[in-house]
Amino acid sequence: MYEGGKERSHVNVVEYYESFQSYGPGETPDPEVVGHAVRRRFTAEYKRRILAEVDAAAGSGAVGRIIRREGLYSSQLTTWRKARRNSERVALEPKKRGPKPTPENPLQAENTKLKRENVQLHKKLRTAELMIDLQKKFPSSWASRCRCWSRATTTR
Repeated sequence: MYEGGKERSHVNVVEYYESFQSYGPGETPDPEVVGHAVRRRFTAEYKRRILAEVDAAAGSGAVGRIIRREGLYSSQLTTWRKARRNSERVALEPKKRGPKPTPENPLQAENTKLKRENVQLHKKLRTAELMIDLQKKFPSSWASRCRCWSRATTTR
C-alpha cells in the first residue's frame, strides 16, 4: 500500500493491526482522533506490479490474500484493470498523421457574419453623411427645387 511516500509492506500491515490492542481493566482508550484521513495514492508502477501479481496468482484465495496483504479493495483492482485495458487499446490504435484539426468555434460563423454586416453599414453611413454634407453646402438649390415642385403641383 502506498502511504506517505513509502510503500507499506506486509510486516507494517501486521504491526498496524497489532497496534489495536485490547485495553485492560481501568485503562481507557484516548477518544481524541489524531490527524485527518489522507487519501491513498498509488503510483502507476505499483498498480502494474499488483495487477501482474494478481494475474499470476493461482489457487483459491490467492487473490484475496494479496488484496488483504496490500489493504486494497477488489473494486480498485477492477478499476485498474479497466484503465489498463483502455490504455492498451489507445496505445495500439494507429496514430493520425498530420496537423490536428482545430475544433470549430461556434461563434466564428456569427462573428464573420457580423463583420460583413458592419462593413456594409459603414458604407451606407458614409453615403448618408456625404449626402447630408452636400445638402448643407447647397441649401438654396434644394429649397428652390422644393418650392418649384410645390408650385407646379398646386397649379395643375
